Amino acid sequence: MADEARLADDAYSVTLTRLLDNPAVVKTNGSTINLTTFLRNTETWFVQIVRADGTDHGFLQRVGSDGGQRWVLPPEVMAAIHRQGAALDRIVRRRGARKAIATKLAKGQTIGNVEALERARGIPRRPRRKRADVSTRKFGKAHP
Repeated sequence: MADEARLADDAYSVTLTRLLDNPAVVKTNGSTINLTTFLRNTETWFVQIVRADGTDHGFLQRVGSDGGQRWVLPPEVMAAIHRQGAALDRIVRRRGARKAIATKLAKGQTIGNVEALERARGIPRRPRRKRADVSTRKFGKAHP
């Protein structure tokens, strides 16, 4: 009975409670994933993301036959996960686009709008404007 009356002091409970008490927080319902290993051992994962003040916090729980663990992924880790996911998306899109171009070229199809490219190549580019020499300027006036 004494264990039930004690306040939670682990990082998972404290962080989740603190975030969920904030009315501006946006959270997912969470996902439960049940996995079975080759040896027929099962484990259950629960994943939830909570966004507060523009930063994401990840909450993971794993329960298996050996017990359970709970983790809080701080905003820096969540940002790295998001960046790596976006990088993987860019790589996959780039590979798909290159494969599509190779397929079109193999079939003898033209790539792009040939007439527009020829017109654009026939128009000379405007020369770049020269930058002002900022070393001789002070507050908009030239000085000796």
